[in-house]
Amino acid sequence: MLIKFLKLPILHCLVSIALMQMITTYFPMPALMAENIRLSGSIATLIIGVIILVSATLKFRQLRTNIKPFQEPNKLITTNVFGISRNPIYLGFVLISLSAAFYFNQLSAFLPVLMLFLLANYWYIPHEERDAARIFGPEFETYKTRVRRWL
Repeated sequence: MLIKFLKLPILHCLVSIALMQMITTYFPMPALMAENIRLSGSIATLIIGVIILVSATLKFRQLRTNIKPFQEPNKLITTNVFGISRNPIYLGFVLISLSAAFYFNQLSAFLPVLMLFLLANYWYIPHEERDAARIFGPEFETYKTRVRRWL
C-alpha cells in the first residue's frame, strides 16, 4: 500500500513544494523578481497548471479509463488537452510546482521543479509510453508523431 502511495505524482508535486519551503526558509537567497512579477507569474502558472490537470483528469473519468501510474492503459486518449501534450497530468503538476517556485521567488526554489520534471520525464513517462506502444501499436506511434511529450 505504501509503495503505491509513493508512486503518485501528486505526492511528488507536494514534496517539491515542501522542499521549496524548506530550502528558501533555511537557506535564503536574494529575491529574483519584483513583487508584482512574482505574484503574477505564480498565479498565472497555477491557473494554467490546474486547468490542464483538471481537464485531463476529467477526460480520464469521462472515458472511464485507467488514470493510475504504472498500470496498463485501456484507452488511448488523443483529444482535449491530450491533443497538445501527451502527458498533460505531469505537465499540470510541473506547472503547479513552478507556480510555487515563482511564489517563493528564489533561485533555489526552482531546483525541486527541475527534480519533478526529471522524475516525470525519465521515470513515469517512459514506462507509460512503453505500455502504450505495446498495447496500442501504430495508433500510439501516429499519436507520438502528431503530439509532443510536453508541449
